[in-house]
Amino acid sequence: MGSINWKDRCWVTTVFLVWKDRVLLHKNPRLGFYVPIGGHIEPGQTPDEAIRNEVMEEAEIEIEFLDKGEKREEGRSWEPPQPHHIQYEMTPHHGMHMNLVYFAVPKNPKEISSIIGAEDRGEELRWVSLGEMVGKEFPEAIKVYSALAIQEVKKRKL
Repeated sequence: MGSINWKDRCWVTTVFLVWKDRVLLHKNPRLGFYVPIGGHIEPGQTPDEAIRNEVMEEAEIEIEFLDKGEKREEGRSWEPPQPHHIQYEMTPHHGMHMNLVYFAVPKNPKEISSIIGAEDRGEELRWVSLGEMVGKEFPEAIKVYSALAIQEVKKRKL
């Protein structure tokens, strides 16, 4: 069997969380611009557990993945939530990020209306519309995937 080079690669997850016509972004202190919530997959976590934990820690929101997966044999076999795509990205602080990118919606959307537009607890969380990204310093990939996530949610009428 081959071995995996973990030295200059790390596995991370990201989620484009959609509510109505907005995505939840936070200002990354290292990068200085707004990105979706995400984080490293810790030992013993599945990717979907990692992103659920990150969203709960940073925004206190339970999420529902767009591509939910399915149970096959109760307690023995299942298909996990599927990422929308996988992205490799060179970062100055970790080498290569191997990023599993998900699309999701809040599990309890009624809780969201009370925090729309509010800045959060040190993370500078913001629900951002596509219109608010025009002409601003958002990376092009954030704009493109935000638009795709919003389009997918509308298409599925979630």
